[in-house]
Amino acid sequence: MRRGQGGAFPTAAFTEVARDAAPCKQVVLNGDAIDLRQFAFIQSNPADSTRYVNTGSVFTHDQELGKNFGTYRCEIKGPRLLGVNPEEGQGAWQAFMKARERGEKSVKVSIALGQDPVTWVVSSSKLNRAKADELEVVSAIRGKPLKVVRSETNDHLVPANSEMIIEGEVPLDQPMLPEGPFGEMYGYMGAKKSANFWMNVTTVTHRRNPWIVNQFTGVTRGFPTAPLEQIALASLKRFMPNVKMLHTPVEATGLCFVSFKKQKPGEALEIGKRIAQIVGIAKIIVMVDDDVEVLDRTQVMHALGARWQPQPATAIIPEMRGMALDPSLTKRPMTSKIVIDATRQLPDEGGPKNYQALNRTELERLAPEAFEKVAARWGKWVGKYRPPGV
Repeated sequence: MRRGQGGAFPTAAFTEVARDAAPCKQVVLNGDAIDLRQFAFIQSNPADSTRYVNTGSVFTHDQELGKNFGTYRCEIKGPRLLGVNPEEGQGAWQAFMKARERGEKSVKVSIALGQDPVTWVVSSSKLNRAKADELEVVSAIRGKPLKVVRSETNDHLVPANSEMIIEGEVPLDQPMLPEGPFGEMYGYMGAKKSANFWMNVTTVTHRRNPWIVNQFTGVTRGFPTAPLEQIALASLKRFMPNVKMLHTPVEATGLCFVSFKKQKPGEALEIGKRIAQIVGIAKIIVMVDDDVEVLDRTQVMHALGARWQPQPATAIIPEMRGMALDPSLTKRPMTSKIVIDATRQLPDEGGPKNYQALNRTELERLAPEAFEKVAARWGKWVGKYRPPGV
């Protein structure tokens, strides 16, 4: 996201190409010629229910909500039967529910696989669709127009250079089907679901000898966090301009580190509670001073150990909306949350009258030349050192 855009993503035009110029159209399969089980989708965890399509960008278009594509796991249920699993509140889930409310019998879907990395990042991020066409966002981030092509059986424009496009219809007037279990982003097995959306696959187009990308969810990084963090940060800054940075480490799902410039007593807990409302994934919100780099775990842990007093610098929220995939929940998607004020406590907050200075701060203030001298000699002396016995 570029600076000075008030939290909006940049956009640029994409380019629609003809079918014969789209590599994803080199092979076209229809009807009984389709068998998803013949492609290199794998069962990444023996505890998963079966093989999954888990790196696809699922394209939907709703007359009220507009266009959207997002990444959702899709359970292979048969040669032409595919589960579609957007969690409650996600883009495709909203589109399906809106269509069902209007009495529509089905929704047409296209799933792009082997898409370019930028499309994958945008697909794994939550954007405000009312403000931007996500394909235009992809073009802007790439710095050149994304080539797209129209699907065979619907009007979805999909990345032309994809490895594969799966097209079909999600029925809304038929019973939903069970799905899972599946190893999820928290690093725990997601429970088996009794009711899940699914689609009848009508057409598959692909490159000759397509490459299939599989993700080991819950073992590898689940998704890029930076776009979501920047969206949340831009929203916060509109009414909390002293917030500097927000980070939700994906390897420790549920944690949220926030740096800000404290201006009054009690402000850290006040802002932390607002963040708990805005950022659903944030279950443990750690507020730190603006001299702490939230991307540096060592700095955050140091502040937590040296600046936080559990009483009174803690607020527990008994119930608030969280992440439905959290394995500790008993009343999904509701969770309790905690806000930790790991800033230097002011006297009016029960802190010391004079907070002790950091060692490094005093070194920088009183002997600034020391760093330059160490750097100048570092290579010479470190290179001569040999550990005992070497």
